[in-house]
Amino acid sequence: MKRAKAAAVIMAVLLLAPSCNRQGNFVKHTVKSGPFHIGVRVMGRLQSSASTYIGCPFIPRYWNFTISFMAPEGKEVKRGDMILRFDAKELQERMQLKKTELDTARKEMEKIQLDEQEQ
Repeated sequence: MKRAKAAAVIMAVLLLAPSCNRQGNFVKHTVKSGPFHIGVRVMGRLQSSASTYIGCPFIPRYWNFTISFMAPEGKEVKRGDMILRFDAKELQERMQLKKTELDTARKEMEKIQLDEQEQ
């Protein structure tokens, strides 16, 4: 507490000393109580205190993902907001091919069942 008072007195002297005019008379200044803002310039890296890992979905035998959308860096997001989207074109093509193969296999199975019923 004593150091704070001493610092305040020294600050006042330093601020008022240049306030003297050439004749040695003091110029009156009004001091008001208010918030005291201090700015500090620093270099470094910021790290989030809470973060979540976002990654590719697990799809067996598929590793080539293409990102089609990513939320802007630094944007605040809420639960349910879209933050990352992968291009699903290749997966949809693979799914359509597998559906076609499934339909073909079902038709072959029906044909085999009809042949067995005839025999």
